[in-house]
Amino acid sequence: MIGRNELCPCGSGKKYKKCCLQKNQLREFTRNKTLYAKGLYKNVENKIYEYAKSSSFQKNEEEFIKKFNVSKESNPMIDKLYNTYFIYDYRNDKNNTIIKMFMEDNKLTLNNSQKNILSSLNKSNISIFKIEDKTSIKMTIRDYFNDNKIVIEDMDVFKNLEAGESIIARPVNIQGMNILIDECIKVSDENISVILNNIQQLYKDNNKKFKSIKEFLRYNSVLIYKFAQQIILNDESYIVT
Repeated sequence: MIGRNELCPCGSGKKYKKCCLQKNQLREFTRNKTLYAKGLYKNVENKIYEYAKSSSFQKNEEEFIKKFNVSKESNPMIDKLYNTYFIYDYRNDKNNTIIKMFMEDNKLTLNNSQKNILSSLNKSNISIFKIEDKTSIKMTIRDYFNDNKIVIEDMDVFKNLEAGESIIARPVNIQGMNILIDECIKVSDENISVILNNIQQLYKDNNKKFKSIKEFLRYNSVLIYKFAQQIILNDESYIVT
């Protein structure tokens, strides 16, 4: 541990307390907040997974997997994407999702913190973002479809990303902290226009059924998940159109 009066390891020649101490304390505070938010999320997610195993959705899982997957090739990243899609986005013939059913069936036993987290998860959606800005402790991303900006403070997620790049991600607010609950997938400059044009055209063909493109994507998130799978499965990030 570096003493406050020792020379700062950054090489500035200043004492640590006059140089990087405050910045490093802020980084540590932010990291701890992120870990706490992730822990709360993981606790609720585990409860939903257990519920999903006994839900009416489970008997039709083979059908869900067939609809979701673009390849029979096994991949842990795609498995994680599938689990998120299955729990939060897939709708049965009554237009219910697993998370919505879980919230209804457990409303009498959930505490307020869990209810708030579930509400945030239920409102979350996968989308495509441009990284507008990045510092050592936060990243600002902008949704390509509605221009909403979100500040992400999960330093471990964005350490290998740069401003100007595009990503497929699913942000959710857990007690004031925005985290990414899915795989964060970088989209090349060559592919971003292909993906956006495809989705815009599909929305145009179906816009009479939806109030906005965000509503369209909320009900058709599998489109983005399939593009994400194509990127994962191909080392050159080539999108098959």
